[in-house]
Amino acid sequence: MFLRLVVNYGLSIGLGIYAISICYQLYKNYQFRFLLIYLYYLIAVSIYGFFAWTGEFISGCLFEASQIPEAVALKPLVCLIAYPFIPLSVYLFIRLIREFLNKNVPVLIGSLYWLVWILVSVGIFLGTHEFIEHQQQYIFSAMHRTSGILMLIFRYLALNHLFFHLSSIEDKKKARIAKYFGIYYVITFSLYFIATHFAANVFAFNFAWPLVYFSLNLPILFYLKKFLYLHCIDQYVAVRGETDLKQLFVRYRISDLEQDIIQLLVNGKTNREIGDLLFISTGTIKNYTSSIYKKMQVKNRYQLINMIRNIHMMQ
Repeated sequence: MFLRLVVNYGLSIGLGIYAISICYQLYKNYQFRFLLIYLYYLIAVSIYGFFAWTGEFISGCLFEASQIPEAVALKPLVCLIAYPFIPLSVYLFIRLIREFLNKNVPVLIGSLYWLVWILVSVGIFLGTHEFIEHQQQYIFSAMHRTSGILMLIFRYLALNHLFFHLSSIEDKKKARIAKYFGIYYVITFSLYFIATHFAANVFAFNFAWPLVYFSLNLPILFYLKKFLYLHCIDQYVAVRGETDLKQLFVRYRISDLEQDIIQLLVNGKTNREIGDLLFISTGTIKNYTSSIYKKMQVKNRYQLINMIRNIHMMQ
């Protein structure tokens, strides 16, 4: 039992750190503000999960059987440390939605959010005291379930606001990311809430929830990593300090013909269309584009196009 506990603990924390590292690397490479907020969100939910896991399993499994009052009381006290990260994570999630939409979340949602969490904070403080005094497990379970339901409600409100205003996002790439982000989290929150609150005993989920909890964000992070790699430039412009296309072409020894090919690529032309316009075979165009990618240190036409467009925006 102890070995299983330690292995589960290590894997869970490892998955959480891995998710944070992916998000940090994405922000470092692409410098999008929503990635920074998402990083803070992941840190908050990971800290909450760490303390909640510790309270639930370390304190509960290892010390509860001893029936020592101080040891049994350690469980809710450790979980109480995790509580502030619940409203913080929800707040950061709402901030993330706001960043996608480039606008504030409605005042009503923000005001209601803080009012409810103040009331719940008082309730949890009093409930924890009652638990320590009378050792009634149902009190702690009720507090946990209430917090989970409130987290779900506020996140659903934020996601509903996102879906309702998706059309207002002018940047189509950002709109696509926001859309799939929202769809993923609607499904994820629903399934996870059902599993942890209603199916825990049936599927023996109590022991497995840390692994699931700490890995919930990995699929959407993998999607973001692939999407940004294909469609968005990373730090090419910022790192190299190029703000002029002529300087860029001189620096990377781009010939006049290659410049013409780049311009047609930026205009959305296919290799066949470029070949027809320049009276060059498709195979030769492929050789030229491969040479261009190598010279400019990009991996595909998406990164090349975004690199050129970003420099145009700076001029």
